[in-house]
Amino acid sequence: MFSRKVLTKVLGDMGPGKVRHAINGEQALTIMIEAVTPFDLVLTDIMMPGMDGFDLIQRIRWDEAPGHKDVPIIVLTGKDPEKNAARAEDFDISAFLIKPPRPDQLRAAIEKALNL
Repeated sequence: MFSRKVLTKVLGDMGPGKVRHAINGEQALTIMIEAVTPFDLVLTDIMMPGMDGFDLIQRIRWDEAPGHKDVPIIVLTGKDPEKNAARAEDFDISAFLIKPPRPDQLRAAIEKALNL
């Protein structure tokens, strides 16, 4: 919950368009599938109920959410950061952050992911 508040605040300060929230990977994938236009960026936690962040990323990369296959993805984790960081490298992610991220770390990761 805290991370979503930080993410929303930083994204709001950066002035993006609409920010969508999902409570788990299944809901995130459904939101992406139903999106009228592809998302510019995905931020996901590794630990989520049901479909975890790695499963979500894999399904995005397999193009199960049409138009999102190459979307920049930022991964957050609070558990086993070394193990999860190594595994995340296999998923073509833009950034890997330890929770809770500092706003300046999050901003820098977003700017890098979006080439700003």
